[in-house]
Amino acid sequence: NNPYEILRRFGRAINKSQSLESGSQFSASLFDLEKLNSKDFLKPITDDNLSEKQIKSAKELIAKFEQDFNLLINENTDEKEAVIVKIAFESKQISDLVESALNEAPENEARQKLKLGENEREQIRSRLLPFIENSDYFVGIFSASNNGFFSKMKLVSKSNELPDDKTNISISDYVNTSALAYIVQHHGDNDVEKSYEELIKIPQTTLIESALSSAGLSLKDDILTNMAKESIIYINLEPSGTSGLPDVRLVAPVPDIKSLKAILPKLKQLCVQTGLFTEIKEDKFTTVKLSFFMFPNFGVFTGLVDNLLVIATDYDNLIKEMNHVSIIKNTRNIKTKNTLGQYKKYVRINFEDFNTQLQKLLQSPLLQNKGIPPLPNFSFLNDLTNLTGTFEINSSEAIIRLDIPIKQIKK
Repeated sequence: NNPYEILRRFGRAINKSQSLESGSQFSASLFDLEKLNSKDFLKPITDDNLSEKQIKSAKELIAKFEQDFNLLINENTDEKEAVIVKIAFESKQISDLVESALNEAPENEARQKLKLGENEREQIRSRLLPFIENSDYFVGIFSASNNGFFSKMKLVSKSNELPDDKTNISISDYVNTSALAYIVQHHGDNDVEKSYEELIKIPQTTLIESALSSAGLSLKDDILTNMAKESIIYINLEPSGTSGLPDVRLVAPVPDIKSLKAILPKLKQLCVQTGLFTEIKEDKFTTVKLSFFMFPNFGVFTGLVDNLLVIATDYDNLIKEMNHVSIIKNTRNIKTKNTLGQYKKYVRINFEDFNTQLQKLLQSPLLQNKGIPPLPNFSFLNDLTNLTGTFEINSSEAIIRLDIPIKQIKK
């Protein structure tokens, strides 16, 4: 009987697997190596299917971090009326389990069921394990009420050993908030040698290196050394321009703009050798259209505003974005506030226009007669205002937050 359709749908979904008749319920995710590649891996098991010992362990774990949960609860959550989920694990248990799984002998039956190649195992060791091994515990809380959906999670290191390069978003001044969705992110310090070592493990990298070499370019020295550390990605689902593609744009500061301009002739030669057409247009801005000879009607448009590279799927949208960046650059000063300076990543989706844009995309010539089954009108999204997601990290905490407020019914 809830007045919000999205909450009625949420209620039906959780009632399929969870009994909410009691005031609280404990579940546990059990680490079963043989289920790693299935949908049942770490699937929560409710207390009626757990042993007394497992239930006791779950209760003790949740009770241990009650103070953390109290700090994580969102200020907009109606705690009396909300469904609240608390999640916790201790890092040492998880790291021991993962290490054990990765170090099993290759002929081991459980290891074979993992279906993980050496490169995948190396990714787990280098990207996942450092966070778990250098932390003490993880806690998270999720709530759903008439005020909205809110989630906050944190990984904690009491000894301040989380990997942190101490660099966050610095380009939030350039954010164009008119987009349906946008992602602002700092990619971290550019470790060229490490990036190259990871890339050469991928078979396709050899082909890329060969193509670059034939144009007098080096993957490591010309491309990887000048990769952007930050970027803004915009998405509008509604098709636009002559190609009818959704509006996707990217803005990224180039670390060494002189080096990029110096290799532009070689990049043009690379395009010719790989079947890419280049069309240069001189107007207020110098822009380039890139299109593949097999799909001449589709193109990627790009241009530079000082040291900022702008890419778009339509020329008019490219010019609009370049104008926006140019205006900000001309008015920017030392006192400008970097509103996202505490975050590594920031995501925002505006639901005001989401359903309309999605339906226009589905009904556009681009997707017509492509065998895509009709999708219903997602009117329940109209209950939402926007989605805001953030990720921040320092040596003691890594924090992920997700807020999706619900429009309040006017009385």
